[in-house]
Amino acid sequence: MHILSAVSVVYLCENPYNITESEEVLKKLVVDQKTGKQRERVQILYLLVTHQAETLGHLACWTGPIR
Repeated sequence: MHILSAVSVVYLCENPYNITESEEVLKKLVVDQKTGKQRERVQILYLLVTHQAETLGHLACWTGPIR
């Protein structure tokens, strides 16, 4: 299998990370978290489920501190 084919297969999967919570549930959980660290963790799951972040680099850009 070519590398491009393997990458394409991953993106064709609806939820390759096996996250069981729906987009709506995660959106509510983000708002309900009490600390910034908890909110960031749930937000990472939300970004993965909604396909807004495709790589760890994208996640770091969305959730990482500005330095």
